[in-house]
Amino acid sequence: MCRSTFIVAFVLLCSVSAIAQRSAEKLLVESKKGTGEIHLLYAQRAFDEASTDSLKTAALDRYAMIHFENDSLRLFYKASKLGLSDAQKRHDNWGISRFHYRVGTYYREKNVFDSAYYHYFRASK
Repeated sequence: MCRSTFIVAFVLLCSVSAIAQRSAEKLLVESKKGTGEIHLLYAQRAFDEASTDSLKTAALDRYAMIHFENDSLRLFYKASKLGLSDAQKRHDNWGISRFHYRVGTYYREKNVFDSAYYHYFRASK
């Protein structure tokens, strides 16, 4: 009896996680459509609903890139730094590399080449 209860609970938990993951993936796709405000809304909701590290990284990256595409470098930098610190907390090497690259891009756009080089170098590790 206890074993069957455990199995049922495990299956329910897995299905809820899979539904949340599909929801976050759908929101990321939707964040590429519409206007600037819609982009941001969907990307932020995707991050909130993301159940895996890779989805959280993708959602934060999309959020940062929306700001970059809209020429809002200050918000791009803030989102990239947030993504970098979040990836470091989760020990997500791919996310750390990705957000070091984004921060390097910010510094390159601001013509601070030594900082840009540092972050590009860290991204390549």
